[in-house]
Amino acid sequence: MMMHLHTFYNEDRKAEVFSVDYGFRIDQYIGSKKVGDINIADHSEQYAEDAAENWVMEWGQFAKT
Repeated sequence: MMMHLHTFYNEDRKAEVFSVDYGFRIDQYIGSKKVGDINIADHSEQYAEDAAENWVMEWGQFAKT
C-alpha cells in the first residue's frame, strides 16, 4: 500500500514522499515532468524527508555541477 506523506517545493522542483511497503519512495519532478524516483528502505521518515528537501534545494548529491 502507498500513502502520500509530504510534498516539498523549491522553484521548479518538487518532491513527493510516500510511505510504501518496503519503506519510503520519493518522486522527483522538474516542472510537471517526473524525472526520477528514489526508493528508501531501512531508514526513517525523517531520512526520506531530508532526501526530498535535498532534491528540491539541489543540495548534496543533487547539487548542480
